[in-house]
Amino acid sequence: MRKINQGNPRAFFPLCSADTARALALLEEYCTNLRKPEEQQLKTAIQRVMGIFKSNLFEALLGNLTLITNLL
Repeated sequence: MRKINQGNPRAFFPLCSADTARALALLEEYCTNLRKPEEQQLKTAIQRVMGIFKSNLFEALLGNLTLITNLL
């Protein structure tokens, strides 16, 4: 059974809004370099992930996660 790290909640829940924004920026930059026909499927998949990161539901879940980590 895994022990819960009570000393540092971010070790257990490492995501925050800044991390999400950074991930989005990196994905957008990477997508601009995908131009070949064989890369279009990957580009579409990455764009879907970016859409999820930008969604209100994802932001709400991230907010709940932040609240939980602050309570720990």
